[in-house]
Amino acid sequence: MYDTEPGNYTQADGLNQLDDSVYPGRRTAVVEELNTSDEEDEGVKQIEPTEPKTEQDSSPSIGIVDILRFLFLVFIISSGLSYYITSDSIIWGYQRPWFTRPQVLLRYFKGPLILSRSELSLYNGTDPNLPVYVSVNYTIYDVSANRRMYGPGGGYGFFSGRDATRAFVSGCFKEDLTSDLRGLEEMYMPIEDVPDEELTSVQKKIRREKELREARANVRRQVLHWQNFFADSHKYFEVGKLIHDGEDEKGEKRELCASAQAARPKRSEMKKGTAAKSQPTYPPGVKKGGKH
Repeated sequence: MYDTEPGNYTQADGLNQLDDSVYPGRRTAVVEELNTSDEEDEGVKQIEPTEPKTEQDSSPSIGIVDILRFLFLVFIISSGLSYYITSDSIIWGYQRPWFTRPQVLLRYFKGPLILSRSELSLYNGTDPNLPVYVSVNYTIYDVSANRRMYGPGGGYGFFSGRDATRAFVSGCFKEDLTSDLRGLEEMYMPIEDVPDEELTSVQKKIRREKELREARANVRRQVLHWQNFFADSHKYFEVGKLIHDGEDEKGEKRELCASAQAARPKRSEMKKGTAAKSQPTYPPGVKKGGKH
C-alpha cells in the first residue's frame, strides 16, 4: 500500500504539491503553472537583427597628391614643348628677372668692368676659358650664351672683342667695324636727283638742316635699337663700359660704304612718297629682327 505519511511526499519540480489549508485534515493537490511570460526575460539583452551592410562605393577618390602629380606632369610636358619650339626657353620665352640669373647676379656684386680696346680684344671668343664680349656705343655686353653665333666663324663673330657700332647701323660688316659714327647720318640724307627750281637757296639750306637733324636722329635710333636688343635679352647682359679714348675718331671722316650709299633715299622718291623707311640691318644668314 502507498505510504500516505506527510513526510513521505516530495515536490515534483514545483508541479504537484499537497495543501492542507483548504480542507484541514485533507491533502489537496495544487498544480502551479509554469511562468512562461516575458517577465523572466527582463534584464536580458535582446539581440535585434541587423540589416546587411551595403557594399561601399568602389570608385577611387582624388586627393591632393593626385592633383600635385597631375600639375607636375603638365609642367613637364609644357616645358618640353616650350624648349622644342623656342629652342632656348622652358617657360615659353618668359624673361627671368636679372636677380634670378647667377651670372648677372655675380657681375652685379663684382661691379662693372672698365676695359680698354686692347683688353676688350681678348674677349673675342678664341679663348674658350674667357667669356665673349660685344660693345655697342661703348657699353659692353656678355654674349657667351651664344658662342655659336658670336664665336669665330659665327654670323656675328666679327662683332666680338670690339666696338663696331657703325657696322650695326650701316650694315657694312667688313668696312665699318668701328665705333666712329661721324658722317654716318649721310646714309639717311636724300640724293638730289631732280632739280628744285621752286625753292630758293635759303629754303634749300633750311630744308637740308632739318633733314640733317632727322638723319642724325635716325642714327641714334638705330644705335639705341641694338643697345636695347642686348640689354633686354634674356641671354645676354651688360658687364661694363669701354673706355672712350677717341682712338676711332682720329683722322678724317669716313666715307659711306657702298651698300649704305646705295641705300640712300632719292629726292624724286621722297616727292612721290615712295622712299623706304630706315630699318635695322642684319648680316647674311641672320634672321630678320636680329633674333639669334
